[in-house]
Formats: sequence, C-alpha cells, structure tokens
Amino acid sequence: MNKLRNLTIVIAAIAMGSTASAASERLFVPMGGENSVLVVDAGKNAVVDRFGDIPNTHGLAMAAGYLVAGEYAEREKGAAPAKPEEMTQDEHAAHHAGATPKTDAVEQSISFLTLFRPDDGAIVQRIEVPGAVHHVAITPDSKFAIATHPNGGGVSIVDLQKRAFVMKLATGEFPNYVVATRNSGKIFVSNAGDDTISEIAVGDWRVERKISVGSSPEHMILSPDEEYLYVNNVDGGSVSVVSTEAGEVVQTHQIGGALHGIDLSGDGETLFVSATERDQVLALDAASGRVLAEYNMPSPYHLVSAQDTGTLYVTSIDVPEIWVFGQTDLSLQERIEIGGKGHQLVLERR
Repeated sequence: MNKLRNLTIVIAAIAMGSTASAASERLFVPMGGENSVLVVDAGKNAVVDRFGDIPNTHGLAMAAGYLVAGEYAEREKGAAPAKPEEMTQDEHAAHHAGATPKTDAVEQSISFLTLFRPDDGAIVQRIEVPGAVHHVAITPDSKFAIATHPNGGGVSIVDLQKRAFVMKLATGEFPNYVVATRNSGKIFVSNAGDDTISEIAVGDWRVERKISVGSSPEHMILSPDEEYLYVNNVDGGSVSVVSTEAGEVVQTHQIGGALHGIDLSGDGETLFVSATERDQVLALDAASGRVLAEYNMPSPYHLVSAQDTGTLYVTSIDVPEIWVFGQTDLSLQERIEIGGKGHQLVLERR
C-alpha cells in the first residue's frame, strides 16, 4: 500500500514538473518598426510583456544572460540611438563608450545591436556595427554574436564578453541569415544575392568555402546531428539539403512559390516551412521532401519549433497574429494577437 502511495506521489510530481516546465517556456517576438520585443508565455499562449526602446528590431538571438537584437535600419556614422527610458544620461553615455567600429572609410552608415535582459527588458549595452542588421546568431558558448548586413555584403562579428565590435567579414552578395554549429566551430551565412552559402571558421573569421545552392537562399536550419543544412531558396521555391561535410547540395525539395521561415522537429525528421506565396504552412518529411501535413494561413512568415512541447509558432506578413500549431498534424491550436508583424522568433526554456 505504501509502495502504491509513493508511486502515486512520484507520478503526480512528474506531472506537476512537466506542467511547470511547459508553463515556463517563453517566446520572444521582435516587432520591427514597433521598436519593441514582445514576450509570449507559451504555456498560456498569451502576450505577457512588451520591452520597448529596441529600435527597428528584426534579428534576435539569445546568449547567456541576455538577448541580442539587431536594428534593421541605418543612421549616420557617429550617431547614437535615443537614450532608453529609465536610464540616466551618464549610464547612456557609458553604454556607448568605445563603440565606434574600425571599418573602412567607405562605410557611411551604422546601426546598433541592443543587448537586453530577458526577464525585464533592461538594456545592458548597445554596440555600434556598420550598416543595417537583418538577422543575428550567437555561438553556442555565447562568446560571439554574428549579424548579417544585406546592404554591406558581409557580417559583423561582435565579442559578447568584451561587448565590443571585432570586425566585418565579407561573405557575398546580400547576406541574409546565419546559423552556428554546436560542435564544429563553424557558422553558415546565406548570400541571397549570389545563391551561395559561406562557411566560416569561428575564431579565424575567414570564409573557408562557398557552397552553391538554389535561387536566393535565405533562412536555414541545421539538422540535430549537424550533418545537413536545410536552406530555403526563396525565389527558387525549394529547399536545398546541404551536406556540411561535403559542402554541396545532396538533395532538393521542390515546393513552389516564395518561401520564408524554416525549422525542424526535435528528432530532425520533420521539416516545417512557411510557403508564403502559397499561403500555406507545410510539414515535410526531411529525408524525402514528401508533404506530411499542410495548413492554409495568410502569408506565413517566421516560424519556430518548440521541440519539447511539439508546438509550432508561425507569424504572418498580413495578419497581426502568431498562429500556434501542433507539429504532428499541423492542427491549429490557438491564434495570439500581437498587433503587428513578428520577425526572428526566439524560444527560451527556463
């Protein structure tokens, strides 16, 4: 009898723990020209906070202790962003001390990466980089941020420990998206203007090789074992499957129409794609490209897979909402009103 009672207590504790874990998941949503980042409680599927004073944020990534937001706009070199609310002028000046990057004289415009705390949105620092930032990635050790500059033909490397600009690295025409490997010390940058992926060595900061893919590559995702890189070819309406070892396309999944967001299920077997022009969210077999499920949605945009809870979050270009789907069959679970267009989504499990 005692054993049965103890087993019941254990099961109840596990169930409570699972519920608490799911409820603690947060989704951060950069809102572009709204100059803010929304916080969504993934357990409640509701907006619970809005962090302001984050200018024109499109790119967003999470490091240890804070989020890094890129500004998708430009200003004259030497200009500082407006002083954040609830910050003294002295604190504001300190945040920008030594922030001017050492770039070539032809660089005439800058933007800022904003580092802020995920719990209260307090701004930790703003770091000046050369040109508007589209997307952002963080190395797994949280030492470096990489920001793409579509109009500048390269990426900025930022040292997050020193909170300082390191260098700008040329990658190709119209660099769009960037992902970092966990184990191999590599980052991959999609160059939408010349249909290539640049493979870069972390630390050496040099392009080791360029991989030809489809037409206008943008968003990407690495397989869990990092053997494959899945690349959305926006104009080509296809997904290139790249062998990270061979450095070449080994398969192409043809979808049709302009694409945008891409992600994988936790086991890496299901590929989720925003087929924007077709007004559909798709679930594909990652190995074969076979369509497993689809759901009609107006202009699906950025998406992110909650790998632990089996949920998929998708923003829209035309509808100011996040649509929440079940991953197995793309059943619509909820629609979250966000009042605008959500960009590079970041999911955190606390």
